[in-house]
Amino acid sequence: MKKDVVVLAAVTTVSTVIAAVLLVRQWKRRSEQRWRHAQRILRKFARECATPVPKLWQIADDLVAQMHADLTSTQSTLQMFPSCLPSLPNGDEKGLFYGINLRGTNFIIVQARLGGRDAPMSRIGGRSEPISDLYRQEIPIPPNIIEASSQDMSSITNSVS
Repeated sequence: MKKDVVVLAAVTTVSTVIAAVLLVRQWKRRSEQRWRHAQRILRKFARECATPVPKLWQIADDLVAQMHADLTSTQSTLQMFPSCLPSLPNGDEKGLFYGINLRGTNFIIVQARLGGRDAPMSRIGGRSEPISDLYRQEIPIPPNIIEASSQDMSSITNSVS
């Protein structure tokens, strides 16, 4: 009688383990099938939405040409703020410099003291930079200014800095 109970318990245990293994395999197989199906959908979506590289270059060239044309004319068709930057930075700049960035509903104002190429490097943000002082301030834009004209926006940036 004892032998029968032990054999029955062993058979039950083995069949339970086999059933559990089969269920886990089936679950993994279904999960992998779902993953492959999701990847197929994403690949198809990417393929159908992809913009050809020559088209992207054409858009970039057209945007640059339009920006140059708008900066030299009195009327602008692009929504952009005029910049007072006489030339691009080359690393020789020394002195106190300000930057204003319009981000959503906030201005980000940055003040940096640059020392030029020969200045000792400072560790800022994990990188070595020729910046000795860096101050950053985020200022919310009043709701009445957000919906105002670009001239009003320019006047508030001038008053903030």
